[in-house]
Amino acid sequence: MYNVLIVDDEPIVKIALRSILSWEEYGFFICGTASDGMEALTLIDKYRPDLIITDLKMPNMDGLTLIRKLKEQNYSGEILVISNYEDFDYVRSALVMGATDYILKISIKEDDLIQHLKKISNKLDSSRTQKNITQEYTLVLQEQQHSQMQEALKEYLESPDYSLSQLFENSPVISEKHKDTFTLCYFNFDRYIQEQSRLISRELIQNTILESFKGIPDCEILYLNRNNILVFVPVFSLKKQNIQLTSFMSRLPSLFQLYLSVSPVIIYEDQITGFDELKEWYRIFQHILDLNFYGELAVVHAKECLPVHYINFIYYKDMAQTVWNNNASGMEKSLTLIQSVIKKCSKLHIYPEIIKTFFEKTIELLEYLNHDISLETHEFLMEAKENIRSCSSSEELLLLVTLSIQAIFQPVITTETDQAVYKEEILQAIQYINRNYHRKISLAAIAKHVNLSSGYLCRLFKAEVGTSLTSYINDLRMKKAGELIKKQDTYLKEVAISVGIEDQLYFSRLFKKHYGMAPSEYKAAN
Repeated sequence: MYNVLIVDDEPIVKIALRSILSWEEYGFFICGTASDGMEALTLIDKYRPDLIITDLKMPNMDGLTLIRKLKEQNYSGEILVISNYEDFDYVRSALVMGATDYILKISIKEDDLIQHLKKISNKLDSSRTQKNITQEYTLVLQEQQHSQMQEALKEYLESPDYSLSQLFENSPVISEKHKDTFTLCYFNFDRYIQEQSRLISRELIQNTILESFKGIPDCEILYLNRNNILVFVPVFSLKKQNIQLTSFMSRLPSLFQLYLSVSPVIIYEDQITGFDELKEWYRIFQHILDLNFYGELAVVHAKECLPVHYINFIYYKDMAQTVWNNNASGMEKSLTLIQSVIKKCSKLHIYPEIIKTFFEKTIELLEYLNHDISLETHEFLMEAKENIRSCSSSEELLLLVTLSIQAIFQPVITTETDQAVYKEEILQAIQYINRNYHRKISLAAIAKHVNLSSGYLCRLFKAEVGTSLTSYINDLRMKKAGELIKKQDTYLKEVAISVGIEDQLYFSRLFKKHYGMAPSEYKAAN
């Protein structure tokens, strides 16, 4: 249906035009009438008519002046002029300025008007179709540019070698994005993925984030992968909405609980300006996320939780000597000391790899101080140190360090079993590992699943299966990796992630240890 505005200073003409035919049958609706050009301009602005039928001679503002002003405003509709015989010069001027056609007032007939309307309807249909095509093309182009911008930005953030000049070169529109100071929010759903057997849909995550930031204009969402999302929030938008950042961020977990029944880790930093700062803070966010090692993070202001890459309150040699001296009175003092060191490292935001290395060196020195270490104990400690390097929580670290110190002062004795069938708890552990080898598996999680203490499970598993839990998991992962690598269409990084190992360097080391060759060599040979 097309809107029609009738402009004429004679009421009888307006009534005649309204009454001469059923406009709706031909796809037109008379949205209003005006008595001169001045009144018409007001109604045109209000109703945006597709067709204007106008007289040429009118008081205040005549039809030619109206047509001229519409041309200046780039009016995209059609104009049909009504005139008298003596107004031919005016009609010619109107046609030159863009009027579609004209009809004579004195001889307005239904059939003639219908023919004019059909021609105009065809032109309007064609114009509307072309306009829709142009709009659709513009939307597709904008989506392509946005997708290109997102991919370039992801590459820039995640690749150390991807320069700022490459970012601008690969996505020209990005130079205009985020040029103002903004707050960067990082959402990590790893905890949710580990707790649930199914993945969250991308749409659900995006809709939840959009709902959370509703009312804050110009937010940009960057979907890094299925578990990680960045949101750019212009600072001027927060100020415009009078939003206090700290209180706003503290409310986000409850919103995610409402829609997803679980909260992600949320890390944010405000007052970021420029892409160099953006990349640096994104790198820091990754390190902050690793502080989940000490306990589940919730909402973190990055500047207040910067990871520390050294321990300056105790030296590992002093730690080892203190534990050695405490041995005479039992493990209790040493256990308290270990717990206090881990607690202080958590409070100081010591990066997990630093505290792992600290205790690994402590165990090595204690083993060196004890000259009566058996071969079995040495092998146990080697395995414990490997477990420490890959452990995923401070609770697991505490257990492994405690077991190691106990082994140093109470030598490990291996036992053989004649059982043809494993104990029920070991069978459950093996089944759990087989189901979850493609995820991050912690010793604590397996122990909880089989309802045993971690220390007892480690000893029982070794006694029953003849190999350690870690070795069993790694062997299973490498077997699965070998099967995947044989498929020629797989990438080694994808294979590593598919068997639960995100660190490709660590994956390559385990693979070579298992197969005697690097993954790339194995792939070439198969």
